[in-house]
Amino acid sequence: MVVINSNEVTNYEKNLGQVYSFPFSEMAFKIGSLQTVNIIALGFIMGKTKIVRKEALIEAIKNRFPGEKEKTVNMKAIGEGFKLAQSNF
Repeated sequence: MVVINSNEVTNYEKNLGQVYSFPFSEMAFKIGSLQTVNIIALGFIMGKTKIVRKEALIEAIKNRFPGEKEKTVNMKAIGEGFKLAQSNF
C-alpha cells in the first residue's frame, strides 16, 4: 500500500502496488491545521488495514495531544481519515 499526498506529489510510479492518492494538505487546511496532514493519512491507513483498533488509535491521539484545541483538530483529522478509508473512490 502506498499513500500519497496529491497536494505535494504528482509524479510517481503507477505500478508501486496499491496506490491511494488524496489531497491531504487541502483536507488538513479545511480542518483548520496543516499540522494534521499525517493524522488524516494515519486514519486512512488504519481504516484500510485495520492493523490497530480504531478505539486504541483514538485513545493514543487523545493522550498525545493534551491541549483542547490540538485534541479537537486531531480528532477531526482522524475522523476524516477513517471516513476516507470507508468511502468508495
